[in-house]
Amino acid sequence: MKLFLVLIICLIGAGNCWAEYRIYQYMVKSKDFAKMNPQPYIVTATLDPISYLAYHGGPDSISIDLLRTWFCPGFTDVTSLICTAPGDENAQKPPSSETP
Repeated sequence: MKLFLVLIICLIGAGNCWAEYRIYQYMVKSKDFAKMNPQPYIVTATLDPISYLAYHGGPDSISIDLLRTWFCPGFTDVTSLICTAPGDENAQKPPSSETP
């Protein structure tokens, strides 16, 4: 009986959940000038700074500076687009799939 009550409470609480994920924007500079372009470039990713640095070769390969970060509400599927930053009026919006 107790297991049944716990199951019912869990099912009721599951309807009140939502998803969100954090977006990070970095200025990336290569430290290996022979292999890559030495010009810094901006990257928008879902990896936190420590994971991004480790995934891309560590501190001997690149240096990163965190520019800004924000939350995107919704489903975190691989095919979902990264939302634009709050207050970013000049950002490119994805094309609409509706036909006129």
